[in-house]
Amino acid sequence: MFRANEGREGDEPIEARKVSSRILSENKGVNNLQLKRMEKDAHKRNIFTHYPLISVALGFLAIVIISWLDEAIDFPHLFFSAQRTLFNWKEALIESVFTGMIGLFTVLKLRDALNKRKKAEEALIRFQEALKIEKQKLEEVLNIDRQISSILKLNQLIDFVIEQAVNLLNVKRLSLMMLDPTKDELIIKGSRGLEDTVIKNTRLLLGSRIAGLVAKEGKPILVRDIAKSDFAMLENCSQYKSKSFMAVPIILHNSVVGVVNVTEKESDDLSGQVFTEIDLKILCSIIHQAAISIENANYYQRLEYLTQTDSLTGLFNHRHFVQALDQEIMRAKRYSRPLSLLMLDVDEFKDYNDMYGHLEGDKLLKKASLMFKGISRSVEICCRYAGDEFAIILPETGISQAKIVADKINNGMKSLDLKKPVTLSIGIAEFSKNATRYDFVLKADRSLYDVKKAKKIKSSIRHDRKIKN
Repeated sequence: MFRANEGREGDEPIEARKVSSRILSENKGVNNLQLKRMEKDAHKRNIFTHYPLISVALGFLAIVIISWLDEAIDFPHLFFSAQRTLFNWKEALIESVFTGMIGLFTVLKLRDALNKRKKAEEALIRFQEALKIEKQKLEEVLNIDRQISSILKLNQLIDFVIEQAVNLLNVKRLSLMMLDPTKDELIIKGSRGLEDTVIKNTRLLLGSRIAGLVAKEGKPILVRDIAKSDFAMLENCSQYKSKSFMAVPIILHNSVVGVVNVTEKESDDLSGQVFTEIDLKILCSIIHQAAISIENANYYQRLEYLTQTDSLTGLFNHRHFVQALDQEIMRAKRYSRPLSLLMLDVDEFKDYNDMYGHLEGDKLLKKASLMFKGISRSVEICCRYAGDEFAIILPETGISQAKIVADKINNGMKSLDLKKPVTLSIGIAEFSKNATRYDFVLKADRSLYDVKKAKKIKSSIRHDRKIKN
């Protein structure tokens, strides 16, 4: 036996070191050459780890070769160290293969996760953009409520509703139809993108086509593709560029008073040309606000009619006559256009009342008023001036044309079904450039006076002749 710790600390006898080295070599089966090979194995394992696909392919190939060599070499005593090294290589390569497979799986999962994240981010951006657009639309819808309440004339209100709906929904074609309760028909009162012939000729009964069906049932309709819907038989699909449309009823006090139809949504993307539930909600919101304003406009129109219309004859009253004449005088002066005025008076109307009563006298005035309206053009303004006197404003009419209108009225008076024949006296005046309204009316009134005076003289001459005979 020997002592391993003799001499200075850290120094060992040469024999002791040799014995120790041999013991370690026999017990562990490791020498310096094997240590270097193990370091190289670790280095190769790291290389394979960084390249998972190469590691898997080469690893499988190496396993096959090493397994074959391991089975082919049957000399455990002679080649123990080499076999041990091959075994270590095999373990290292198997570990490398698994590591490579895990790396490959990790890379694939990471790539899939990155793709999903990218798609999610893109979807989020699209959602944010859509949300921003819908927020703007909501703000505009709220602004409509503030603006629409100040519009009291029905025609202006219809134009405003159409403009706002077209802009918010980005559509090319829209029609606003109102219901005629006397005929149960829908008539186009305002539109965008429709031809004039379509506007004039369209009359829809309740229940006919889609607009009539919406008016009958009182429920909105959203169709994404009419060719695939239940409404394909109700509409001519070929007349629309887009197959998606909406129809919303206008409801007042639980009664349908109209329908708004929308189609041909503008978009570069085909999917963007299809109306959505959000579009339907926006349109319903606009129409709901419009319904209240339409009711207010109807009240205003009715009130205006009562303040401007004579209740007996249905003609404009004296108040409206003054306003309309002032406007026509201003227009005639500005554009140097002709303007004429007729003043009419029923001859011997007092005698007619005394003979047949005031009710018959009222009938006479009503029949005469209807005849005035029938003969006059739409631009001509018929008014009841006072009592049995009437006035007709003739824009764009000279004195010669005014005389033709007067002759038509006289002939029309002769054809009325009355208790006895009644005639009219008609004064005619043409507007002078520097005249005022007072001068113009006075000129027509003097002309009427001259006609009545001439008739009295003529009548008195006839009376004298009868007495002489």
